[in-house]
Amino acid sequence: MLIVFSVSSYDLKKILIALAKERLTQKQKQILVYLQDIDEKINVTNLVCTLSKKLNCSQSAIWNNSNSLRRAYLVEYGTLKEKGKPVKLTSIGFVIADGLIHYQGGTEK
Repeated sequence: MLIVFSVSSYDLKKILIALAKERLTQKQKQILVYLQDIDEKINVTNLVCTLSKKLNCSQSAIWNNSNSLRRAYLVEYGTLKEKGKPVKLTSIGFVIADGLIHYQGGTEK
């Protein structure tokens, strides 16, 4: 049996933002928002150094959170094969970062 259902893009966006607010750590949210705010291209090593100072936490904490965000397909950055590739938000990561900045409690600020 095939069951077909439809969800509007607005509802899907709302769900993604709500899940992110509920399940992402504070540091992961801060990383996403930081990436949304910067205009420059930065590789992950430089990002880790910068955010470690900015967020007053260890580099390993930033690495762990960055890797989690990459596994969740919210950010992309270089691998051993692609060293130096800049960190960027995926399209879903962008939607979530935007929602973290602009939406409060299900309503737009």
